[in-house]
Amino acid sequence: MCSLEYVTPASGCWGVIRIAMQVPESRELFICPSACGRHGSIGASEVGLKDRLSYVFIDQSDIIDGYDKIILEMVPEFLSRIKERPKALFIFVSCLDDLIGTDHEAILSELRERIPDVDFAFGHMNPISLDSKSPPPVSTQNMMYGLLRPKDKDKAVNLIGNLEDVPGSELYTVLEASGFIVRHISHYTTYEGFQEMARSSYNLVLDAQGLLAASSLKARLSTPFSFLPSDYSLETNDCYYKILQEKLGLGTLDMWPWRKAAGRRIEEALDILGGYPVVVDNSASVRPYSLVAALIEYGFNVEMVVAPEPKAPDADGYKRLMALRPGIPVLDPSSLKGVKGRGFLPECLALGSAASYLTGSLHPASMSWDTGFWGYRGIAGLMETMIRGFREKADLRAIIKSQGLVI
Repeated sequence: MCSLEYVTPASGCWGVIRIAMQVPESRELFICPSACGRHGSIGASEVGLKDRLSYVFIDQSDIIDGYDKIILEMVPEFLSRIKERPKALFIFVSCLDDLIGTDHEAILSELRERIPDVDFAFGHMNPISLDSKSPPPVSTQNMMYGLLRPKDKDKAVNLIGNLEDVPGSELYTVLEASGFIVRHISHYTTYEGFQEMARSSYNLVLDAQGLLAASSLKARLSTPFSFLPSDYSLETNDCYYKILQEKLGLGTLDMWPWRKAAGRRIEEALDILGGYPVVVDNSASVRPYSLVAALIEYGFNVEMVVAPEPKAPDADGYKRLMALRPGIPVLDPSSLKGVKGRGFLPECLALGSAASYLTGSLHPASMSWDTGFWGYRGIAGLMETMIRGFREKADLRAIIKSQGLVI
């Protein structure tokens, strides 16, 4: 059942437009009413992607008649008008399409036959499906990696699910020392280069948004995978490397230097922050309850969690947190009844844009969706972010703009 939700002016994330644009030499064509394109087109301009985004606006008669024919007519015309022919074209439809029932497979089959030099795929921009098993960010990643063509395997590991790479993590050092190539979609500037990801013999899913894609790749390309999402517990990362040893045959690993360095950063952050209040939200981490549980275990004074009810990837983190701090306040940032105002805790270190906005924090820390954080160095990076946020009085508006949290 749908209901009204509160959306803070600080809300934002990677939308389907920006996610799909990670495929190099691709373009997107949206088939939708004009009102559906306003936010996306403005957002694309904000992050420098507007030249790869186009629209075909439909009217009421198209909605009544269905727009299968329109797509088949407009795609060739669109390709004839643009200067650079894309290697892949994503045809996005809006939530109206779920009611109309466009035959995507029939359209794709005809387009592929008529235009064999371009790879085609259908995507959905459907906010109604956010609570489903395949919300737009998940189905979009599945669509993207569905373009990978079968190739001979090599000794390589793909990092998928995480929208931005984790080059600062010791994970690269560990895997490369054992002879593995590490691949992430951000490494590629050409479509053929992107196809090299099909060669990898293993997929590490670092964000739950990539689980559907990993399952599809396992079924289609016989690529096994493990789900190892960013986690800020030293013990959990110990377990992660034991899993990697077993699954990838890495041999004996000496992780103590990195673990010890992370521990020193934790102690340093505790000394600097003392008992200063900390508030964490679900824009800082995709698993905010796990993050808060780890911080409390280390000794930080977390005053509040700003997040909706936990979903499957964070259910264990929620249980752990409730066992540690049963009475900790939890504010759902989308709740019309729960959000009664802002500026109620300016003296706090806020991790995440929603927490920063609602508390009126004088110390907003720039952290978004665990970006760049994984492993022991990810924990150290979190501590550095907290120290920097505590010492500085940052501008929340500038933080949001720098992160490109528009679409």
